[in-house]
Amino acid sequence: MPSQTPLVLLTRPAQAAQQFRKALGGLDVLISPVLEIRPLQVNVDLSRYALIVFASRNAVAASTRFGLAGRKAIAVGRATGQAAKEAGMRVMSASGDADSLVKGVTSMPPDGTVIFLRGRHSRGNVAQRIREAGISIEEAVVYDQRALPLSEKAIRALGGERRLAIPLFSPRSAVLLSEQMRSNADRLKSGAPFCLIAMSEQVVCSWQGPKPAAIRVASRPDANVMAQETAACVAAWS
Repeated sequence: MPSQTPLVLLTRPAQAAQQFRKALGGLDVLISPVLEIRPLQVNVDLSRYALIVFASRNAVAASTRFGLAGRKAIAVGRATGQAAKEAGMRVMSASGDADSLVKGVTSMPPDGTVIFLRGRHSRGNVAQRIREAGISIEEAVVYDQRALPLSEKAIRALGGERRLAIPLFSPRSAVLLSEQMRSNADRLKSGAPFCLIAMSEQVVCSWQGPKPAAIRVASRPDANVMAQETAACVAAWS
């Protein structure tokens, strides 16, 4: 087994990957996004709604054009909540997953209609579960998560001998990377051993690619925890 320090393969969208790279300090990192965020051409009149629901920072970024300042929101977690605060919103943050986001809305029903601003690919049935609780809610798809091919450098790394640490932050990223590894199976026959660092058990359940040599699951869905787990994986394999 090679003694070289493991390489961290980041498949997050480019901007998020660069931000996460900073949290990894001096670790050796290769960035190859498997998706990109594209705002969609939609118009939303937020004055009609008593509460805005966000399940990602990407949704906040794609919604600033609608005028968020002063409006009330609930965010899925701290990072999304911080993005909403920076946009001038009055925000309450849930604890990082769809269950806590739904609970945050249904435990204190707003006096009026809710709007869920989300990406084209969304998990957790957030709007449906809020609606089933008797709360009026609408949805608007404000951005798309378009699949991207792995870079040639990433494919070579996955097919090489150097061990890899691969943080995955969403079920969709897990599915897309799995698909690309399967489609390049002829080049990955003697693939590098890799450790998956998953944001949640849902991410692990979405993995359909080759069997990892190890799996680590973050104790909570938080980027800082993911950075710690990634560093721990690299240290364990170094």
